[in-house]
Amino acid sequence: MLSTTSLKPNRSLPVAYVNVKLLILSALNRAEESVDYLKAFLQQDVPDHARQGREVFEEVILKVREAVAKSGNKELKHQLEITEKALRDGNHIASGNESFEAYLDRPILRQRRLQDGFKQRPRAPIDGFRRLSGKQSYRPGLLE
Repeated sequence: MLSTTSLKPNRSLPVAYVNVKLLILSALNRAEESVDYLKAFLQQDVPDHARQGREVFEEVILKVREAVAKSGNKELKHQLEITEKALRDGNHIASGNESFEAYLDRPILRQRRLQDGFKQRPRAPIDGFRRLSGKQSYRPGLLE
């Protein structure tokens, strides 16, 4: 079962999770919960460098807007308009030609980081073994 708890302010969730949850809430006609979830997404305390790429897709906003229209709650509609304006001002709505379905279908690309921080530094010699220009040489007397 999908939890309906609000987002934690210090926890960043994947883009797909946020968008799918909003789609599900709007499909279940839980307009109030979907607007609350959008507000919580907007209020997350995320650093600026991590904020890039954390967006809600336009088609998801349309589905939430439809669910709010079905509910007929004018106050909720006003809250959604304010939240949507804040999302647009903060560049949290995905702009571009890519749809949410295309976003889900694209391959996962991960940037690899160096796993060993010592690769960038020269290594200290090990007893009995030295590297000289790619050749292995042993100290005299060790192989005799």
